[in-house]
Amino acid sequence: MFQPAGKVKKSLKIAVYGEPGTGKTWFGLLAEGRKAVIDTENGTDFYGSHFDFDVVKTRLYSEVVKALDYIERNPSKYDVLIIDPITNIYQTLKDAGQLSAERRARKYNRSAEDVVLTFRDWGVIKNKYNSLISRLCNLPCHVVITGWLKDVYEGQGDNMRKVGSRLDADKKTEYQPDVIIRMEVDQHGNRYGVIEKDRTMTYRVKQRVKDISFNDFLGAVNPEGSESKLQLDDEAAAAEAEITEGTVEAIKAEWLRQRLNPQALEPQIRKLYQVGLHELTEAQGEGFLDKLKGQTEEPKNQPVTQDIPKEPTEATITKKQIGAIHTIAKEKGIDESERRAIISKVSNGRTKSSKDLTVQEASQVIEEMKGKAERKKAMLDAWGQLKEAQ
Repeated sequence: MFQPAGKVKKSLKIAVYGEPGTGKTWFGLLAEGRKAVIDTENGTDFYGSHFDFDVVKTRLYSEVVKALDYIERNPSKYDVLIIDPITNIYQTLKDAGQLSAERRARKYNRSAEDVVLTFRDWGVIKNKYNSLISRLCNLPCHVVITGWLKDVYEGQGDNMRKVGSRLDADKKTEYQPDVIIRMEVDQHGNRYGVIEKDRTMTYRVKQRVKDISFNDFLGAVNPEGSESKLQLDDEAAAAEAEITEGTVEAIKAEWLRQRLNPQALEPQIRKLYQVGLHELTEAQGEGFLDKLKGQTEEPKNQPVTQDIPKEPTEATITKKQIGAIHTIAKEKGIDESERRAIISKVSNGRTKSSKDLTVQEASQVIEEMKGKAERKKAMLDAWGQLKEAQ
């Protein structure tokens, strides 16, 4: 759970925003090191002869995701990633949501003119966008996120007044970066950065810094220590969602593989988590499964099956029983897929091969096959009588 705080390997994540011409793009391009730019408004067209950088030009969310995938696969390729500006990506997601809502309305013969985004539509947009910001802030390189400026107003009608400004994107954008800077240019053309947030403690909040530079913050970078990553929104949601059937079945299969008493699984989970197997979250289920698998390798750890008696080991199937299973299947017209399905059912999914059965299971398989053959014969007889009656 809690551990002593220590050195953390950390790269800079800085968001800068402001009006056009305040130096947002230059702030990123002046950074030291190898640079990659995701250009969403062709803002770097005239900078290629002044700066050395690689560029991808797109407004598509999917293309940005591919760019992040590339950087994650090649962590040493670039020192700095600049996304310029993030506002366009957020707008693309909103426009795509609106278009989807209009298409949905037309599909059900409703007017598309008055369609507004539903809470679910907004949830999808925000989840995609916030997960993107989380991924940007988890990258191994430095990241500069630029954005347009949006004025903030309070009041209504004639009483509405401007009370400030913020980065033009989802409000939560400002929470994850380490530094947030509002860029300004005075009447003499001097550029300033107003510090709105600074976890690096390089500057004070509200401090107005002339000719502010990305490189000003490099002194806070720590190249050593454990890497710090934030869990992505969709990963956190998936972990806290209810357990999937796949994980439930994997737990049952591993429990049986270790020949533990099947009747003890549910009580043991309730003892450990105070809820039943199907009431676990996906994260709890995966954690239980990992501990279950690992307890044979790390017996000193607290076992999840402490005091659970194992089922007595049964004698394995004999050659005579294997022969009987195949002979009866052939005589009764039971094909291989039917036979393997019966074996899987009798062994609780442990195996589909007759040679892996116990003596007791083999006897059950033989009885199951005989019963299946009798049911098939009865059904065919009934069908024949029906045809004669017609």
